Amino acid sequence: KTIRELETINKKQELCFGRVQVTETLNGYKKMRFDKELEKINQMLPPKTFETEAIWFDIPQKIVNKIIEQNMEPIAGMHAIEHAMIGMMPYYCMCDKRDIGGMSIYSNQTTARIYIYDGCEGGIGINEKAFQLFKQLLQIAHKHIKECKCKKGCPSCIYSNKCGNANQSLDKKTALKILNEIDD
Repeated sequence: KTIRELETINKKQELCFGRVQVTETLNGYKKMRFDKELEKINQMLPPKTFETEAIWFDIPQKIVNKIIEQNMEPIAGMHAIEHAMIGMMPYYCMCDKRDIGGMSIYSNQTTARIYIYDGCEGGIGINEKAFQLFKQLLQIAHKHIKECKCKKGCPSCIYSNKCGNANQSLDKKTALKILNEIDD
């Protein structure tokens, strides 16, 4: 999956709302039985590209540096935050979780950015509402992760049944460290 920013429509400090171009690529799939992989099928399909609306925000470099100093992976925490926020958006933005996509990007101390986008061509206003309610969404996602009884993350707090990365590179502890720093 790739995202290209097209136009920033509105900006509040580090939070942006605007138009993006999303390209999704399917390289294959896995046949599974419960949690056991039976077979991996490589099948390259043509990429699907569409323009939509999104919010995006950067994790400040000083927070990224603290995470790295503690031998944690910033992308794993960012990915978990992305999932938690998407999981909370239906309650505040009156949508279905399947109508929202996300992507976290981390490139060696130059970019630490989380995108959340409308999964429909042109956008349907979900992220316009999320932009208005961003602080509440971030706080409720933080509270939800923190109060979940699991130790390392679970489908209730940070896992997603529609994750394009098969829920790889997710870390509840790192997500909480990042969110604690953002709230300070």
